[in-house]
Amino acid sequence: MGHGADLTTELAGDHRLLELLLSRLGAEKDAPGRTARVEQLAAALTRHATITERYLYPALRIWLLDGMTLAERGRQSQAVVALTMRDIAARDLLGEDVELQLARLSDQLARHVRDEEERLIPALSAAVTWHVLEDLGDKVRTSRLAAADPPQGWSTRRPRRAGHVQRPGRA
Repeated sequence: MGHGADLTTELAGDHRLLELLLSRLGAEKDAPGRTARVEQLAAALTRHATITERYLYPALRIWLLDGMTLAERGRQSQAVVALTMRDIAARDLLGEDVELQLARLSDQLARHVRDEEERLIPALSAAVTWHVLEDLGDKVRTSRLAAADPPQGWSTRRPRRAGHVQRPGRA
């Protein structure tokens, strides 16, 4: 394809989006708004995790001598972020401790982003040609386009029961 946006650019774009969504979640003050923001952030985190699992971590393992270690570090920091996100999604989003959890998520996400942008991606960039990075960027874009449905598993909404009749005026 060769659109010029390599893996570095694609992941940096993900990171900026995650930071923006987290900021918007923190600024939201009503329950429905927070619920919507939690779902948006959770979906974006899931997409980012899928991309790094499919493209960044395998590339690290293939191209770097210490790639297995670096990939595992990335996976662990991502798992910590995901766990905190799930914890937030399960809470009363207007509860007393949610602000503390949001601050914790912000710190964890910042560490994860810093690790990817200052360690993992530069290490990969130093080990491969720009062709490899561009090819990985193309694959990321192609996989995003192919993912028409939002990721499952993060939603805070309960699924409707089979045979459940919805009352008028209720969502």
